[in-house]
Amino acid sequence: MTNNMVDFDAVNSRAMGWLESLLHEWLPNGKKIGNEYICGDWDGRAGESLSINIRTGKGADFAGDDRVGDPIGIDAKIVTNGDRVEAARALAGIFGMEGG
Repeated sequence: MTNNMVDFDAVNSRAMGWLESLLHEWLPNGKKIGNEYICGDWDGRAGESLSINIRTGKGADFAGDDRVGDPIGIDAKIVTNGDRVEAARALAGIFGMEGG
């Protein structure tokens, strides 16, 4: 992997181990209920419309049609305005991985 390339699978794999902590940071008004991290919306408001499974990384805001399938997708939705490459690079940087 070169500095311009990010291994999406490796980044997602590493981020899954830290997903609950990342969700607390990204969506601070959320709460864990079972294997789900629940909050009101992608802006992190309190509520129960948005649910992300902390074991799979899949989630959806059931008030709309927004769905994600992995930690990079979650970061892209919340932090990088939909840019999955930027999100992958940011996560790689957090974890000290090449390409970050």
